[in-house]
Amino acid sequence: MSTRTRSIIALAILIALAVVALVLSTAVPDDDQTVIFDVKVDADGKLAYIDMTGDYGFEDYLRHGSSDLDLTDFYEYLKDNVTCGRYINGVIPRNCSVFEATDADGSGYLVGRNFDYRYSMPAVVYTHADGCYRSMSLVDMRMFVDTDEDYRKLPADVRLNAAPYIPLDGVNEKGVFVCVNMVHNVSEMDMSGKTPIFTTCALRIILDHADSAEKAVELLQDYSLRAEGCYHLFVTDTSGDSRAIEVIDGRIKATPTELMTNHYIYPGTGVPISESSQQRYDIIRNALDASDVMDEDRVKDVLVSVKQDSPDLSHYTRWSIVYDTEDLTATLYLRIGQTMDYDHPIRLELAAA
Repeated sequence: MSTRTRSIIALAILIALAVVALVLSTAVPDDDQTVIFDVKVDADGKLAYIDMTGDYGFEDYLRHGSSDLDLTDFYEYLKDNVTCGRYINGVIPRNCSVFEATDADGSGYLVGRNFDYRYSMPAVVYTHADGCYRSMSLVDMRMFVDTDEDYRKLPADVRLNAAPYIPLDGVNEKGVFVCVNMVHNVSEMDMSGKTPIFTTCALRIILDHADSAEKAVELLQDYSLRAEGCYHLFVTDTSGDSRAIEVIDGRIKATPTELMTNHYIYPGTGVPISESSQQRYDIIRNALDASDVMDEDRVKDVLVSVKQDSPDLSHYTRWSIVYDTEDLTATLYLRIGQTMDYDHPIRLELAAA
């Protein structure tokens, strides 16, 4: 990556809410590698689409991890900024929810997900790298900074290059879904003998290389997640194998579960459960107990029942999304201003190669 030159058209369109259906592309040479970025913004200026074909440098990142001081400026940026730990001093995404249900048409499984955070334009990121599974994920382009001013200071190419490193939920071509939620505790990680990576990069490993939930857990065993226990992952596959991946006593634990909010699923941790996390968990649990066979509308209704509206606008449901892990499609609902817009769904699809 030391010889890579990055000449990328400015990503200011991601924050220019009046831009109409712009399409940008650029080729970035890296020895024999080429990466193509196609960037679009929808006509309403509420959602960006980033399509990345080629090598976006993630395998190089995994070889170095997030503690090598000899990285290029881009990796130095990742090391210093793409860290969930910074939310200790910023606004914490407190109230995400996720669950899996059996598809009512019998074709597979649906996953419902609420992402709760402060407002910014989200992006749908499609990746197509050699040797990796194709994937579709949702990214908050503000996740890696604390303030609007910090975000505006970032070079456009840095913002764009960071996109595949910060997925918050997504699915790959094998039907493996993964997302990240906050968990209300900080525990020390065991860093010895493992490559340290940031939490969102664990999602990228799974999206790129996991063909099952079991494989997802196996892949993470060689890494130490650098969020100090602040986050846990939910992963599921087309067989319905769904698990909470958590760090317990410095070790990765995978506990079978069909739902997750913001407290540990692994039993016996002794960590107190917040009232909000328990309430949302109970609402979803009751819905699944009533019937764990649901169509997309029913999954959406459950997501609506646990959506968040913070009076001080510090955090709220930014998007609700229903993934079909068999068809590799998703139905996305976005917040528009003060309210969630459940009347105008956005259909997403992970297209065939």
